Amino acid sequence: MWLYASNVVLLIVTLGLFVPWARVRMAQYRAESLTLLPGGPLVSASLAGGLEAEATGAELTDAMDLDFGL
Repeated sequence: MWLYASNVVLLIVTLGLFVPWARVRMAQYRAESLTLLPGGPLVSASLAGGLEAEATGAELTDAMDLDFGL
């Protein structure tokens, strides 16, 4: 509640110029309070995709003749 209240007060005091900072403060708060609750072991989930997904994407790009370059 403190974050919401201070953002509102600062928005009123600065006549709306504090909007970008308020959004950054809220995003930072949400990122810091984010937690992951996995349903199983993370190692098996990361190994499930493997190299097959990479090969499929490369072959699909070749099949569709799409050229991505920097």
